[in-house]
Amino acid sequence: MNDLQKLLRLKNVSVLQLSEEIGIGYHTVQKTVKGLPHRKNRIVQTAVAEWLGLTVDQVFGPHAQRTLARHLELAIKDRAQRVSERLIGKYLPQKRSLADTTGRRNVKTAK
Repeated sequence: MNDLQKLLRLKNVSVLQLSEEIGIGYHTVQKTVKGLPHRKNRIVQTAVAEWLGLTVDQVFGPHAQRTLARHLELAIKDRAQRVSERLIGKYLPQKRSLADTTGRRNVKTAK
């Protein structure tokens, strides 16, 4: 799995969803996202890059790995934040943050 595929997965976007959103056939988008050398369709690359809010060079260029690594890190942090909020809402229904619960222990205080 390449970095572009990982980024889409972290964003919970399938290639099918992406192809529908950019209006290009699934198989064409799939082969471009996979990075198959014989599928360097500039139109598809432009559409995918624009959907991500990046340039074609940032996604498919010689230094794409560096750019995509930064975006992977941001996507991981974003997803971790969403998971954290969901778990806090589920297990701490009073909407307390984790900071509110740290330092508290089940210890009886002396009277």
